[in-house]
Amino acid sequence: MGGSIFADLPLNILGCFIMGIMTTLSSDWPAVPWLKSTHPVQGMTHVHVSLKTGLSLTKKTSWNSQMVVMMNGSGTELGSQVVRALFGYMIGLHCDVEGFKLVESMEES
Repeated sequence: MGGSIFADLPLNILGCFIMGIMTTLSSDWPAVPWLKSTHPVQGMTHVHVSLKTGLSLTKKTSWNSQMVVMMNGSGTELGSQVVRALFGYMIGLHCDVEGFKLVESMEES
């Protein structure tokens, strides 16, 4: 599947959601909320940073590669698709922001 909306979009949204959950915006929110506050992983800052960095780098790699291929057009049946690729970037950015905002709204309630 290709185009500006492709198979990795749900995984990108999930990655943003997880990164948002692990970004502590309040002192009451544990670093890894799906674990108990007394769990040993809660104090392992290096693991938290590694997870967030890994999710950030890997989730966008496939998305950006797809958009670049669409803009370039070489090796594709439809040729260059600059407008569709730019639309894909807008969709990706919007989904990232909404996933993060969902977590913020969860923290406030």
